[in-house]
Amino acid sequence: MRCAATPIVNGMPQQGRAFARIDGGDGMTLDCHGNLYVTEHGAKRVRVFSPEGKELATIRVDANVTNVGFGGADGRTLYITGAGAVWQIRLDVTGRPYQAKAADDARTADQ
Repeated sequence: MRCAATPIVNGMPQQGRAFARIDGGDGMTLDCHGNLYVTEHGAKRVRVFSPEGKELATIRVDANVTNVGFGGADGRTLYITGAGAVWQIRLDVTGRPYQAKAADDARTADQ
């Protein structure tokens, strides 16, 4: 499966570009540097890509994975879910915070 990066300008998607090839991607999240964490269900792993699409790391687990997200008191714990389990890994980076204002602005522009 091909993963594409699509810029959003004034709440509207623009022309995208090929970003990375993934094996049945499922859940995903971003860290504070814009790196993308993608779960690959059948491959039992999470792959990490830079904003440019370079593969930075692979996190392997012992079961099929379904989702991934940052949490914990300081936002530096990566949680991976799947097969009735939750794995957690402490990282040196935080997750990218949700930008509610940007989402609200995009909805307002559509009205």
